[in-house]
Amino acid sequence: MWIDLPAQEPMDPAEAAAIEWRAPHTCAAALPPAANELFAKDDVFYYHTEHFAIGYVTEGEHAVSSNEYLDSLGSVLEQAYRAFRDELGMLAPPVFRDSTDPAFGRIPITPWNAPPGVGGLAGALEFHGECPNSAVPRIAIDSKLNPKGTVLRLITAHEVFHGFQYARNRWATGGNMMFESTARWSEIVAHPDLFHNWNVQGHFNETYRYLLAHGDFDRGDRFQYGRAIWWYFLDELLGFPVAPVVWERVCPNDAGSHAVLRAILNENGYTLEEAFYLFTEWNLFTGPRNVGRHYVRADELPLVWFQKQHRKGETGTFTIDEDEIAERLAANYVKIHGPATRAHLEIVFRGDAALDRNRRVILAGTTSTGSYEIHDFALENGSGSVTLRDWARFEEVALVVMNGDLDEDQDRLRAYDYEIREKGEEVWDMNWLPSDLTRLRTAPNPFALGTSIRFRAEGSEPVRADVYDIAGRRVAMLAARTYPDGEHEVTWHGRADSGELVAAGKYFLRVEQGSWRETRSLVIAR
Repeated sequence: MWIDLPAQEPMDPAEAAAIEWRAPHTCAAALPPAANELFAKDDVFYYHTEHFAIGYVTEGEHAVSSNEYLDSLGSVLEQAYRAFRDELGMLAPPVFRDSTDPAFGRIPITPWNAPPGVGGLAGALEFHGECPNSAVPRIAIDSKLNPKGTVLRLITAHEVFHGFQYARNRWATGGNMMFESTARWSEIVAHPDLFHNWNVQGHFNETYRYLLAHGDFDRGDRFQYGRAIWWYFLDELLGFPVAPVVWERVCPNDAGSHAVLRAILNENGYTLEEAFYLFTEWNLFTGPRNVGRHYVRADELPLVWFQKQHRKGETGTFTIDEDEIAERLAANYVKIHGPATRAHLEIVFRGDAALDRNRRVILAGTTSTGSYEIHDFALENGSGSVTLRDWARFEEVALVVMNGDLDEDQDRLRAYDYEIREKGEEVWDMNWLPSDLTRLRTAPNPFALGTSIRFRAEGSEPVRADVYDIAGRRVAMLAARTYPDGEHEVTWHGRADSGELVAAGKYFLRVEQGSWRETRSLVIAR
């Protein structure tokens, strides 16, 4: 089953409001209490029955019974979509292929082509073959960018039944842990050093060590627990829980989990919310590494592909196979585009020893000849700066910030803070130009992350440097003081005086001292 997006005008709001949708009450009552809480919310439409994956569809006086055989699953889903179109914020309805279609058992869930800020799906899962014990596959759609968090689910009765244990282990105790083996469940929950808050604050490591320390936990239990970590992490990334029987079929081991994870990132990285929590760092070849609760931005997620190249004790600069690194470079890492000049790239970190962050920095660059270089830096107490000299050698630089060696247990990763600058005095050495042409210079321009403004002060009058938008409103004040005679530099990182990032577009820089005044246009291209 494929979801396509033909162009179509939005549904009339009155028509959409006339459609009412409810999950079958008999099925909802059969769920365990914790799962009932999940499925009974007004903004969740859980679509299932005891026998088929088709529940009520109520449109006026017409109702489709759960015991009826439906020739076209697509028609039901299309009706369901109509009721949620406004809430999902989408512009066009999907087209669902029914059970007679040869592609019926192949289900990719892909992002919707929604305008930025309007909506977008944060789920990507490709399921090959039919679901166990049923000819009806499942599909789950989550609109993460929708404020109401509307969820539309279609799931088989088989999955619902086998999801009871999953729901009980995950929600019944008030926590978010997913652990199928219950031999020591009560003991683990009661242990004073484990899950004391039940809020998944980096407790995976402690629990796993606890399990390994008890010989009566056989390998199967530990293996299942490792898979549970993977499945829970994928649930978090997708934004909704997926029944274990689905994960069992799609990713029964690390290789399958990696494939799903890569599909999620490739398909949905640009639709993820501005920021969310990572519970596990992963490696395409060695599996997940538990690193606690690491706060990241969506555009920094795929940088963990570099883990394979950074084992304990490996530092410095080295070149790796182009195909190998290209495979791991996704489209959403922190990209720092090189300038036309031979400037240096400087990244300044403001750490806090008490928070234990920013201990390791990796810069990976694509050179002009097509090769790849990785530079590895260590920071003390999370503070300091790193410099990549002769930045023009790289067409593009990717930034990774870590909290130490990958082989270490890292339970308390925290948010990090850094500033990216372009630097290098020799770059600005343009004394051969006439003085009236070099008193004010800006580079790079256009820019995405920041631009350096070089000016020459002459005399005792104060220098004033301001940035204005195209409407003539002052956006930022960069300088307002006296400077000694000679060359000076200030940097604008595209932020207003309030600290907020300004929108991409054209701005004007005005620098003045005494009777001298110059204006330059600045272009932010993000």
